[in-house]
Amino acid sequence: MKSPSAIPIPVATPVWQSAPGMTSGHKPAGVDLWLLNLQCTQPPDSLELLDDDELARAARFLSNVKKQRFISAHVQLRRIIGFYLGIPPQEVSFRHSQNGKPHVSLKTGATPIHFNLSHSEDRALLAVSCSNVGVDIEFIRNVPNLPRLGRLILAESELECMLSLPQPRQARFFCLHWTVREAFVKAHGGGLGSLLGATVSVVATRGPYVRIATTNTGADLYARALMPEPGYVGAVAAQADDWDLRYYAASGLLERMATTAPATSSALER
Repeated sequence: MKSPSAIPIPVATPVWQSAPGMTSGHKPAGVDLWLLNLQCTQPPDSLELLDDDELARAARFLSNVKKQRFISAHVQLRRIIGFYLGIPPQEVSFRHSQNGKPHVSLKTGATPIHFNLSHSEDRALLAVSCSNVGVDIEFIRNVPNLPRLGRLILAESELECMLSLPQPRQARFFCLHWTVREAFVKAHGGGLGSLLGATVSVVATRGPYVRIATTNTGADLYARALMPEPGYVGAVAAQADDWDLRYYAASGLLERMATTAPATSSALER
């Protein structure tokens, strides 16, 4: 993959607002980005909000920690998407594209909002927009065989820049550039295979945005990188370079929302 290295490196974490003035049925003007805390324990009756597919996926986790993170992420997802649609969270229905990307599914066939969810360790990012959107978050960790992996993923100029950094900063550089590509793939919906063997062009535009395109998909999107919290990097991708990005803490909204699902203790056994 050959491209100039152009991704602006974020130097500060955003201020995550509690969205006090947001009302049910809200339509995002640009991209609403929600930070989810997956350490937040969900009430037992929250399992009733999940559909059979989500419950089956949760039951497959061997690690209870990972299972609880999955449940927490999807319960919060349903509550937030239901808030946008003005319906109870258990009535939110999803369909999946051929490559597995989830979309809101309404009986009318309309898609009033688009969303994308990504989680890493005990944090998740949820992007909501009126047009196609992708998001990724990564916990910065040591990456085995980083130079070899960098040669597979990064452009030559990006690889040279990464290898010139002190070793503790190389993982952060790689994870940041990876999240931008991952957000692009998730917005495009083509799957990670769409990047294999492709020339990825990453070009600076204005402000924090970079323009991303690939030779084999024809996709042309814009992304911006961020540092959601210390120890994490992330990126959002959408279809223009003039979308506003608003930062919200899911905890602030969820504290104002009443749980409407009936209680049950056997949801995972359905």
